[in-house]
Amino acid sequence: MSKIDVHVLTAVIGITGMGKSYWVKNKLIEAIAKNQPVIIFDKDSEYGGANAKDIPKGSSWNQYKNVYEFMRVLKDAGSLKGVHVISCNTINDYDYGVKLIYSLELPVCLLLEEAHFIFDEKKLDDVQGLLKNIARFGRKRSMSLALITQRFLDIPKDIRTQLRGVISFHQNDSNDVESLNKFDSQASKKIVDFKPREFEIFGEIPKQIKKYL
Repeated sequence: MSKIDVHVLTAVIGITGMGKSYWVKNKLIEAIAKNQPVIIFDKDSEYGGANAKDIPKGSSWNQYKNVYEFMRVLKDAGSLKGVHVISCNTINDYDYGVKLIYSLELPVCLLLEEAHFIFDEKKLDDVQGLLKNIARFGRKRSMSLALITQRFLDIPKDIRTQLRGVISFHQNDSNDVESLNKFDSQASKKIVDFKPREFEIFGEIPKQIKKYL
């Protein structure tokens, strides 16, 4: 695998129906996985079941019913490659899963679909703290974050300030647009007019990933 700056944090934002999740499956995840293993905590089977049809043909995606199954496979394999999708159906799944992967210091990109679910849940305060640590000190652990959510303001301020790249689909909430405009002064002139599947990259995305997008 080629070396990349694994500490670059990426957020993908966009309201429902703009093609965000389809694009993440077919472009972003594949691009990251060429350089770094990806672990996805999958809420609502966005990356499995009937939705698995959106996954690119020939891709090496590994599906796990829960974090315990993932750990058994990891123990046998000894290392990770490719994309690993862990089904998370309860708060406890997120709580145990994120804490475990953080403690193992795995050199991975941790991708969180519907990230607002984690940041809104008071019972996941400890997990939120770990994610903030990854945002600030990820390079020391060879870990990075990719947050997928509907609104820019779904992401806590102390993580937003660490973001180096934002991939934005259509946004129509004035507060989100104003906040994103502080991240990049050109953002507000474009995102409110985006049509489905239109997006733009603001800030910095590693060139080893960007060339595949």
